[in-house]
Amino acid sequence: MGSLFKYTIDTLVSLGHRPTKKFGQNFLVDANVVEKFVRSAGLKIGDNVVEIGPGLATVSEEILKCGAKLFAIELDKRLFKFLEEKYRGNENFNPMNGDAVEFPIAALDKKCRSYKIVASLPYAISSPWLESLLQCENLPESMAIIIQLDAANRFLAPHGTKSFGPTSIFLQSAYAKVALCKVARNSFYPVPAVDSAMLFLVKKEQPFLFSREVKRVIREIFTNRRKQISKIANECNLSIGEWLHRNKIPSKARPEQVPVGTWQDFQAAIGLN
Repeated sequence: MGSLFKYTIDTLVSLGHRPTKKFGQNFLVDANVVEKFVRSAGLKIGDNVVEIGPGLATVSEEILKCGAKLFAIELDKRLFKFLEEKYRGNENFNPMNGDAVEFPIAALDKKCRSYKIVASLPYAISSPWLESLLQCENLPESMAIIIQLDAANRFLAPHGTKSFGPTSIFLQSAYAKVALCKVARNSFYPVPAVDSAMLFLVKKEQPFLFSREVKRVIREIFTNRRKQISKIANECNLSIGEWLHRNKIPSKARPEQVPVGTWQDFQAAIGLN
C-alpha cells in the first residue's frame, strides 16, 4: 500500500487539494485492491469502459493498461484538470467534467451497444447514479463497482427483508450478481466511517426495464412499506386485485414481501409505460 498511499498524498499536496465530503472523495490507496478489482472486471483490449469519479486516476491507470478505451466523468474541476493534463495525447482516455447522475455513461455515445462500467463510486451518488444508468437505452454488459457495503446489500437484498426496496427490484431485474467482496476501510484515504465492497454484476440475457412512471409508483408504494399493499393501492387509486390474485399475493402482504418477478408483472398490470 505504501507507494500508492505516498503517490496519493504527494499528488493531493501538489494540487493543493483536500478530499471533500461534498464529492464523496475517498481515494483508493491499496494497490492490491486496485489490481484485484480491475483484474476481476475481465477487461479486454478494445473494450469501451465507463468510469465514474476517476479522481487521481488510480483505477483509470489499470483500466488503460488493459488496452481499453476509457470514458471517465469527474465532477471536481481541479481533479478534472489534473486528469486532462496527465493523459493529454492519450487517445484511449476520454475525460468529461460533469455530474455522473446527469451523464451516467460520461461522454460515451448513447448508441454504443457494448461497454462496461468499472468504478470506485463516490459514496453519495451510488443509488441516484444507478437509477439514472438503468434508464439508458443500452445497458452495460457488466459492472464492477466499489460502493458502501450497506448499499451493496440493499441492491442485492432478497424480498422479505427490510433492505429490499425499489432499487433492489430495478437492479435485480436487469443484472445478476457474480461476486461481492468486502474492502477494508484502511484501503482508502481518508479512511471512511463505513465498510465498502467490490460488487461484480453481469447483464441478464433478457434484462427487464421498468418505465419511469412505474418506477415512480413503486417508489411511492414503498414509502408506506409498513402498510398492507392492498391498502396502499387504495390510497393511490390503483386497481391491483387481479394482479395480486394472479401472482398469489395475499392482500395483507407488505411491499417488501412481493418478489422481483411479481413486480415486473406489476408494470403490465397497472397499464403504465
